[in-house]
Amino acid sequence: MNLIRKKRYTCVYQRDDYDCGVAVIASVFQHDGVAYSYETLREEVGVQLRGTNIEGMVETLQGHGYLAQAVRTSINDLHEKMNFPIILQVSNESGQWHYVLLYKICKNDQYILADPLKGVCKVSKMELETMFGGIVIVLVKNQEVTRDAMKSHSLLTLFSSLILPHKKLVIQVIVMSILLTVLGLLSSLFSKIVMDEIIPYNRGQLLIMYLVFFCFILLLQNLLSAAREHVLLFFSRKIDIPLLLGYFKHVLYLPYGYFKNRKVGDILTRFQDAITIKEVFSNVAISLLMDIVLALCSSLILFRLNQTLFLILLVIVCINIVLIYVFKKPYKAINVKQMETNSQMNATLVETLQNMDTVKSQNNEQLRLMQIEQNFIKTLTIGYQEGKLSILQSFLANSINGLCNYLFLGVGAYFIMQQKMSIGDLLVFQTLSQYFMEPIQSLVSLQLRFQEVSISISRLRELMELESEEHQEASIDTFTLDKMIHFTQVQFGYQKHKPLFQSLNLSFKPGEVVGLVGDSGGGKTTLVRLLLRYYEVGDGHITIGNYNIKDLNLQTLRNKIAYVPQEVQLFSGTILDNLKLANPDVSFEEIVRVCKQVGIHEWIDGLEHRYLSILQEGASNISGGQKQRIGIARALLKKPDIYVFDEVTSNLDSQSEALISDVIFNQLAGYTRIVIAHRLSTVRKCDVIHVLTSGRVLESGNHDELYLRKGYYYRMLERQ
Repeated sequence: MNLIRKKRYTCVYQRDDYDCGVAVIASVFQHDGVAYSYETLREEVGVQLRGTNIEGMVETLQGHGYLAQAVRTSINDLHEKMNFPIILQVSNESGQWHYVLLYKICKNDQYILADPLKGVCKVSKMELETMFGGIVIVLVKNQEVTRDAMKSHSLLTLFSSLILPHKKLVIQVIVMSILLTVLGLLSSLFSKIVMDEIIPYNRGQLLIMYLVFFCFILLLQNLLSAAREHVLLFFSRKIDIPLLLGYFKHVLYLPYGYFKNRKVGDILTRFQDAITIKEVFSNVAISLLMDIVLALCSSLILFRLNQTLFLILLVIVCINIVLIYVFKKPYKAINVKQMETNSQMNATLVETLQNMDTVKSQNNEQLRLMQIEQNFIKTLTIGYQEGKLSILQSFLANSINGLCNYLFLGVGAYFIMQQKMSIGDLLVFQTLSQYFMEPIQSLVSLQLRFQEVSISISRLRELMELESEEHQEASIDTFTLDKMIHFTQVQFGYQKHKPLFQSLNLSFKPGEVVGLVGDSGGGKTTLVRLLLRYYEVGDGHITIGNYNIKDLNLQTLRNKIAYVPQEVQLFSGTILDNLKLANPDVSFEEIVRVCKQVGIHEWIDGLEHRYLSILQEGASNISGGQKQRIGIARALLKKPDIYVFDEVTSNLDSQSEALISDVIFNQLAGYTRIVIAHRLSTVRKCDVIHVLTSGRVLESGNHDELYLRKGYYYRMLERQ
């Protein structure tokens, strides 16, 4: 496989292991000049941690105005006169399905591909045959293909949005920088005075006077410089809040599905993007802007001193600008790959550390190490490529600048010999030339950072464009949920083209205990997640009383439903903090009463610090049953209208199970309670039991009715 680089072939690299289909569609859009947001494409295609499906890709292309169709074919049916590009399904080195873009078939049976993992490359027919999956997506660009302009979130736009709210601080920096510029220009005259006015005439007393004066100038310079750095440090703190906390706030309010379809490491990498942006703006951008003011002022004096020498300086500047432009695209390509590889590396590390129990129990250390090693080698390879590029750029810049400096000194010496300028003038020119050149050299050295921050802005912008739950409008803020719950013609699927529910109809009466049973993956927990609006239904609607839940305030809706999941999640901190999570104002007496109710007060009271005992990360220092009962107690303290218990007795012993069953069936009488269980003994006392399998309600009734029918429920009971 040979990597090639040609301008007419575009390739967008995938951002994790599962979104190659999205990257291929992004390559098509970039090739055709169609505006797109990568994160929005992920949502449209329906990427999950299980990967991308062809139906989602076809529908997304059609939604953007392309005529697209998936067809089954063979390599021999592909020919040079086809309408390119086309999408191919292939198998990658791990044997998993992967998608690439075919741009061209050459006459020598060579195929030019855009591979989201490797870039634009050329493969032979034999190579392609070994990995071809037999399915292609042929597509034709419609004349009306969508070309909506994306929101402008360029470096300059973001710079303005962060700077303008802090104009006073910026003005302070500008004033200090102007004063520093004046003092810097004054200090450059010292060498001229010494060489032209003092040494030739042996003026020792005048030398002392000028030394004192310029030492005072130097001290003033350093004080002003320190003051400016302090203001910049304060400014850095100011932009931390809107940028870093603004990003994290937006992430927290993104829909539940966003987190289920992405790895933690990828989300953390985006936070690192925000930090990169902050560092560039606070530590570099303003300083560089002010240094450019110094360069402009010094350039005027340099031009008046000697136009020929100034022309040589301009040549050096132009060479540096050309070098920046030449290396811009290679740096950008490397930075994109580096960020995505780092994201994959972080995701693998986080996943390994979070599942250390499984790693140890399965003797899986070597396999996990190999996966981390593969990602690490990719990161090192990209870093090596970047290093070689940086060495080449530095070599060219240093060589050319060095030659120009020799030319500069030679011409200056010639002018001195011709008595067209003095030695002092040349020394002043050299000093001022540093003020002129330093910002340009800084720009060259900062090229990599600006490339990095532009990519970070692009990645962050795409995430910020996703609609958060915070901005969803609701017409009803005050309501109660002690009413009939109806699922009417509900259609939903985690993958767009594989619906779990099709025209589902189900009702829960207020005050009833409703049991949901069935095979794993049948849709029991999904029903609850739809009720909580973790996901939105594709079609149909869910109503509580006369309210469509889409019209209800989302925060209020979730406050009125207490959900105890199968795996209760606790935060590091005290037991008391975790119990008060949903109801911070609850009294300590009420907490003790509820803990006695669920049978954990004696255990907590026996701890050294009782309710102030610290839970480690993930509550790893307590048992699964203890976590489960803390979760149940937390739900009771929430005081909602609806209780949902999802496999809450799975980690409990028989005595604790009996205690919790008494709470559910007796002490919470009058509330709507939904109990999800695999153990049918848990739902035996329910008023009504719904049997769900493959997203369909097979049977409904109480235990006795379902047992007498001898249907699916009866067979489940017999198996247990």
